[in-house]
This record gives sequence, structure tokens and C-alpha cells, in this order.
Amino acid sequence: MAEAEAAPRGGFGISRDALADIVSGYMKRSAHEELETIEQLGGSEGMLRLLGVAGVQIGLKDDAADREVRQNDFGVNKLPERASTPFWQLVLNVASDFTLRILMVCGLVSLILGVAAPGSDASKDWVEGFAVFVAVGVVVFVTAINDYSKEKQFQKLNAVKDDKVISVIRSGNKVSCSVFDLVVGDIIYVEMGDEIPADCLMMKGFELKLDESSFTGEPDPMNKSTIEVCFAQRRERAEKLAHATDKNRHHVVDSPVDISGSTVVGGSGSHLLVIAVGQNSQVGKLMGQLQGEPEPTPLQNKLENVARDIGKAGLIAAICCLIALLIQFWAINATDLPGDAEIGQEHIRMLLVAVLWRC
Repeated sequence: MAEAEAAPRGGFGISRDALADIVSGYMKRSAHEELETIEQLGGSEGMLRLLGVAGVQIGLKDDAADREVRQNDFGVNKLPERASTPFWQLVLNVASDFTLRILMVCGLVSLILGVAAPGSDASKDWVEGFAVFVAVGVVVFVTAINDYSKEKQFQKLNAVKDDKVISVIRSGNKVSCSVFDLVVGDIIYVEMGDEIPADCLMMKGFELKLDESSFTGEPDPMNKSTIEVCFAQRRERAEKLAHATDKNRHHVVDSPVDISGSTVVGGSGSHLLVIAVGQNSQVGKLMGQLQGEPEPTPLQNKLENVARDIGKAGLIAAICCLIALLIQFWAINATDLPGDAEIGQEHIRMLLVAVLWRC
């Protein structure tokens, strides 16, 4: 099964996995590993031939059917979206609040006492417990609806933010299109300030510099050169490579690999060949690894600690309030106790008042 996946599809001479090996070689480079892979594939001319590109100045045909085939074989240039939280999950999250749980328990006990052991006004004893449930339900659903609405709006804003316009060469003409419409084999044209929308190889241009600090951790801009220039540097700088240390050997020879998500900080008018898009690009793979719940930031941890301290202070105040109400009740009614049902209802009311003090 793995061999079938690794084989080229759709009539192209190279597979998705083989293209991924080029980028992986660059991300793990200790010298110029990705150049070895590109050389085995025939250099720049070989890459264009394998991906069915007529030439750097011509690009792909402006043909929707051809783009659909490439999207089926190499993927669509859209990053994986984080699954939205179901509405029922938001309801459960809100209802799991400790204070709301106490209110629901108090409401349930009050409702049971009002129905099973009514006091002097049996027609109204159940109303208080029912009102508590209504109030809790309103809080839970209003909060959940608000959270659900904010999450949907956030997703829409992200979709608009990611939908950028890039210059691409198709049928010999430079046209503008959405980055979502890019396919493997496209020749894109980048200038200063552009963000690289997919993993690419530099085919034409000079003095291109990219900020890749978000991926490689390198604080300085990375020099990029065409495949032929990189091959020439490898030959000319063989002696320098031999005497370089492990720390700087990977900087001796430039690389033609341009990582998605990096920013052009030097050079302009460069032509790049797209070799990986969407989930198969470096940004896509990184996003795929971050699909789980994000870890809390230091600020969130501090706010959580402050909220916990406030909650403890509220709990102390609630306990003091409950003790005061109990002393008052039993001091006033010590000589003339009401019925058991009324005592139960009064204690539930005291607990509700204490809980509200905690809030």
C-alpha cells in the first residue's frame, strides 16, 4: 500500500513523496542534502519536465482541467482547519461551572421538597426551585450561544485573512490569483514583502533573501539562489565546505528551497516553482501537529491563578454568610420551630443566598 502511494500518479513523472523529500532534506540539511536529491531528479530542467511545466517564462497552461488533476494528485493549497467545537460541548462546558452546579443541586432539592413535602403555601413551594433551574438554563444557553457565535466569526476572519493574492505565470502571462488556486507546478512571481504561499524551488532571480525564523530558528535572513547557482557554489566552495564546522556548514552553499510561510525580505522579481501545497507543505504539516488543544500561555496561567484566589475569597465569604444565616434562623425559631418542610425550604434559601455571595 505504501509503495502504491509513493508511485507517481496522474501522468506526472514524480510523486508527492519524492517532492516532500526535497523539502525534508533542506529542513534537516547539514551541508547541501536537498541539492543531491534535486540533482538525481535532473536539476531545474528535470524538475520542470517531471511536473509537466513548459518553461519558467511560460508556466502551466491556464486550464481548469489541468489544475483539477494536479489538485487531485498533489493536494489543494488550503491549510487544515481546526474542527469547531459542537454546540452541545459548549453547553456542557458552561454547565460544568462549580457555582452553577451548586445552584442546580439547590434548585433540585428545593423542587423536590416543594412537591413532596409542601409547606403552608403548597401551590407556590415548587416555584422557587423551578425558577433556579430557569435562571441556570438561561445563563448556560446564552453563554454557549455567545461562545459558538464568536468561534464562527473567528473562523470566517481566518478564512479572509488567509485568502491572499499572488502573481503567477500561466500560458506565458503574469496573472493574479488567490493562493488557494495555486497548484504544484505553478511558477509564482514574488517581490519584497510577499509571503511564500507554498513550498517552492527558486528557478530564476538573484539576491533573494527569506525570513525563515519561524521554522528554522535562524535569526538572520537566508540567502536563496537558483538551482544552477547552488550547484556551482557546491563545486566552487568544496574546500570551504571541507573546513567548515558543523555549526556553519549548512550556510556555506545557498539553497533553492523556499519554505511556505517565510517572508521575502530581500530581492525581487524571483520566479519560484511550487512543489508542495496545503497539508503537504511545511506550514500545513506544522498546523496538522497543532490541531490539539493549545497549551495555556503564561498570561493565561496568571489570570487562572488570580481567578482561583478570587474564588477562594468568595467561598470564605459564602461560608461566613451561611453560618450567619443559620445562627439567625435557629436563634429566632429556637422556641417555636416550624414544620420540617419549612425548615428544609429555609435552609435551601440560605444555601442559595450563600452561593450568590460566592458569585
